[in-house]
Amino acid sequence: MKGEYFFKKNDKMNCVQCILQLNDSLAFDEMDALLRSIASDHADVEKERIVFSFYTEYCLNRFDKFQSILQKAGFVEKYTNKTSYEFYKSQGKEILVQENYPLLIKEYLQYESQQVSKIITAHQSYTALLEVACADARNMDIALKNNLKYYGIDFIRENIDKAEKRIKALNQISTAFVECASIFDLSEKKDFIPETEKVLTFFPFNALGNMGSIISVLKIVLNLNYDIVFSIFKTTDEANRTRFEYYQNCGYSNLKCYDDGNGIIFTSSEGLKSIAYFEHYLKTLFETLNCRVTLISDSGVGALYYLQASLIPSW
Repeated sequence: MKGEYFFKKNDKMNCVQCILQLNDSLAFDEMDALLRSIASDHADVEKERIVFSFYTEYCLNRFDKFQSILQKAGFVEKYTNKTSYEFYKSQGKEILVQENYPLLIKEYLQYESQQVSKIITAHQSYTALLEVACADARNMDIALKNNLKYYGIDFIRENIDKAEKRIKALNQISTAFVECASIFDLSEKKDFIPETEKVLTFFPFNALGNMGSIISVLKIVLNLNYDIVFSIFKTTDEANRTRFEYYQNCGYSNLKCYDDGNGIIFTSSEGLKSIAYFEHYLKTLFETLNCRVTLISDSGVGALYYLQASLIPSW
């Protein structure tokens, strides 16, 4: 990495000058990774202050205040599941088997569908629904009954193959489209969704919790100027018991549940890693970004949030 020699510098101001010199030669992601690794060194408070100061200036130069604001507020991406692909293409398939759903989850999924339709009806401007982690285009019906085009992405090829077969069987090849991709690929797939579409991005029940990378995901979707509706597990005792039953039904072993201060995390020996964020964590996150988020519903074991990109300040 071009910036490796940065760590060998002892003088802190020289460190900053080194980064300034690298500013134009490092790719954004590489620079971002470098600064994150430095800023995480809490043993040196002064160095952290200087790096954060530079990081703010750097982000301003790159017109990326989103991440700058989060960094200054101390938000760090903690929940990325680096083994998620391997998990979801193998044992993770059980997550989508309806026979594994406890009754409370089945009830909430019906409620979730109704609430997303209500959002679409209340905001007449949408022309398309983008479902992230779409599986076999499981929520395509929401788009079709509201006369929207449907776009679905999923990083498991087998899921996309099933979705394509379903779309063809329903004779919806001119109104429904799917792509084998993750949310992190979306900004590079500019041809998948035409710029003329007014998009509502839908993260179905606990998809964000299973992905874990809420900060990175928000950045990508909001940069595309898409509105967002996402549905997550609550952190009540009832919801935690339901999750435990759910994961047991999936056949996962050595289930562990713990509170890390920002949410309730479940893990298993097979590679499950799923978080249900505390309401106060989400509230603080969105307040830090000065985003207006509406809690649409809080029913049973789940909660549904709605975020309008058009209401986000230009910072």
